[in-house]
Amino acid sequence: MWLRAWPILLVSLAAFADSKIVSRNTGEHYDIVATEYRQGLNARVEFGDRANIFKADEHRVYRLDLRNRTWSTYTPGSSTILMLATWIRRPPRVRESGKTVNVWYEITDTGEKRQMFGHTASHLITRERRMAEPGACEGNSETTTDGWYIVRERGPRYETYLRGDSSWQCRDNIVTHGTRPITGFPLLETVKTGSFTRKHEVQEYSEQHLDRSLFEPPRDFRQVDADETWGQRIESDWQQLKWAFKSWFD
Repeated sequence: MWLRAWPILLVSLAAFADSKIVSRNTGEHYDIVATEYRQGLNARVEFGDRANIFKADEHRVYRLDLRNRTWSTYTPGSSTILMLATWIRRPPRVRESGKTVNVWYEITDTGEKRQMFGHTASHLITRERRMAEPGACEGNSETTTDGWYIVRERGPRYETYLRGDSSWQCRDNIVTHGTRPITGFPLLETVKTGSFTRKHEVQEYSEQHLDRSLFEPPRDFRQVDADETWGQRIESDWQQLKWAFKSWFD
């Protein structure tokens, strides 16, 4: 089931030419090193002994098991039942809180420069402060982001102020003060919100031409069935259809 969420990432990867990025992301309960290869609309992401290949031209996802040298494939949207469920599902109903959340943005350019992976990176510090009226969907928060950035197209960013489950969502009236900072592509970034800290660090960055074979299952790998059997997939799709009908009566 989780494979069906991956193609959504193609929207944010589409703007990139050939590149290889090895990054480490750490937080309170995770420490993940991932390698991303991008070529036009296609992408490959490796983490641990797994890899996922997103082929936009084939509208297909390949899942590789690097340890056992096997691969499986999945075509998003190939189920008629699932497409019908998506078509009839009622959009989430939004509850307006009637409360206001004020958001202040501040960016500081320290003036510091550093050579990183053949690019000149700038040291920027951004702050975001949110003050919510009592009864608002979200609460008060302060976030400080300290990072080194280069000029590079990083694709569209998405943000939502909706809170809640899939049937009911809550929306505040957002009032912004200043413009949300556009920093560039982060090579090193530390984000602190309250007592929580997360860090993003690029360990390798290259824009050299990539071989197209990276975006195909290796020839010496063996094809296996996907994790889900056809019976399990059909049963899951019918469940999605039932939930789609039910969404109109909740």
